[in-house]
Amino acid sequence: MHTILIVDDEKNIREGLLRALKPAGYKIILAEDGEDGYKKYLTHKVDLAILDIRMPRLSGLDLLERINKTENPCPVIFLTGHGTVETAVEAMRLGAYDFLTKPVNLDKLELLIQRALNQKQLENTNRALIVRVKEYEIEKIILGKSRAIRAVIEKIKKIAPTKSNVVIYGESGTGKELVCDAIHHLSMEGHPLVKVNCAALSPTL
Repeated sequence: MHTILIVDDEKNIREGLLRALKPAGYKIILAEDGEDGYKKYLTHKVDLAILDIRMPRLSGLDLLERINKTENPCPVIFLTGHGTVETAVEAMRLGAYDFLTKPVNLDKLELLIQRALNQKQLENTNRALIVRVKEYEIEKIILGKSRAIRAVIEKIKKIAPTKSNVVIYGESGTGKELVCDAIHHLSMEGHPLVKVNCAALSPTL
């Protein structure tokens, strides 16, 4: 069962969407403003969010930016009575899946929801396959079957998908650069790896 988060400061909109979408088999979570919506997004496994744009405390666009900063953000569909071309462009620029104006065409909304969920499922499947392939290739970068080596590889797999800073300690020749290569290889960011030999730099640099 997919979970949909509906965030709108108009009670009749929230409850109307609840009545319309619940019979389709979705689990519906309601929130009355952006801050409440963000808290519920963090405490539930949300598959898709439907957001109003203008809300007290935290706007829909600001909430979208917060959602996009989470580890695996869900698709977002905007509903608004203030539908302008500029707002739509801004919402899409920030990563919204699509944009509808009120009053809502429920048939079109349900179609958008199905398409967004299907696309997200495909992305998750592709992501899982890429990770699986990369994990297999790690065995070619770091050789060894000992318990210590396996522990290092498992730690690399946990660290690589995160945005954390990493410091690698070890004596010369123990394979610190190989560990660095493996972390970069398993990360999903796609940015280049730039290596700088600080010992080779002059004091003035």
